[in-house]
Order: sequence, then C-alpha cells, then structure tokens
Amino acid sequence: MKVTPLDLRQQRFQTVMRGYDRSEVQTFLLEVADDYENALRENDRLRQDISRLEATLTEHRGQERNLQSTLLTAQRLADEIKEHANQEAALILREAEGRADVLLQRSNARLEDVQRSPLRL
Repeated sequence: MKVTPLDLRQQRFQTVMRGYDRSEVQTFLLEVADDYENALRENDRLRQDISRLEATLTEHRGQERNLQSTLLTAQRLADEIKEHANQEAALILREAEGRADVLLQRSNARLEDVQRSPLRL
C-alpha cells in the first residue's frame, strides 16, 4: 500500500476511551505528511538531476570518443609526414652525394689535366 502525503493529512481515527490525544495525533500526522512530501519532492528532484547528469555524461563520452579519434588521426598524420620527410631527406642526401661525386670526378680530371700540361709562364 502506497501512502501519500494527502492520505496522511486526511487520516482520521475513531475516538475511544483512554485513547490518544486527537490534536497530538493530527499534529504528528501533518508533520509526517510535510516531511514525506518534502522527501518525495527531493527524490523527484534527484531523479531529474540524475537524468540530466546521465545525458551530460553521455554527451561527454561522445566528445571523448571524438577527441580520441581525432588524436589517433593526428598521430597517424604526423607519422606519415615524418616518414615522408625522412624519405625526402634521404633522396636529397643521395642527390647531393651524387653531385659531390660528379664534382669530385671533374675536379680530379681537371687536376690531372693541370698536372699533365706543361707549365706556361
């Protein structure tokens, strides 16, 4: 049986000889009804708070998933850029070494030409 605050306020008892003081019983029932009504209101407010907080939590979890996804994408992109930069640096280094070899060969050939040619004064 579910008792409401209204039930407590409207409850009446029969009068019997040597029974309880009616005004004390009525006062007590009204106080209990008020406390019960306040508890029900607080319970309802807390349920609403829980619903609101659960909705907020769900939203934050969605944002967290999005942030994690974004972070992973950024990390992958950074890794790809780093790999591409390493490949490009290796290519530039190979080209520079090739040019250095060509310059060295030309310099050596020029040196040989100079060393073989008679001195002109």
